[in-house]
Amino acid sequence: MLKNMTKAVFDENINTKFCVNTENGESVELELVKVVEKKTAVVETISLIFKGTDENILNDNTYTFEHDEMGLFKLFISPYMHKEDSIYYDVIISKLIDNETV
Repeated sequence: MLKNMTKAVFDENINTKFCVNTENGESVELELVKVVEKKTAVVETISLIFKGTDENILNDNTYTFEHDEMGLFKLFISPYMHKEDSIYYDVIISKLIDNETV
């Protein structure tokens, strides 16, 4: 699945809802609000910013995400900002760029 996790795929799903399943069987709904990509000659990094309510705060952990278009996948998520009644989370995806000179 990591190979399919590109900026373009996430850009198509900005402002859509993702269901995050916790270890205890609860589900938390998050909205993808921003996608940022940085590339070097060797590594591609995608930062995903999700927004959720402060009713069910997720701790740093790996969770199963579910999305209507993208299906099921696991990501490590970290809360990084509390603003008004919202919690913002950051996900970092880093992968080596396929390059024969590496």
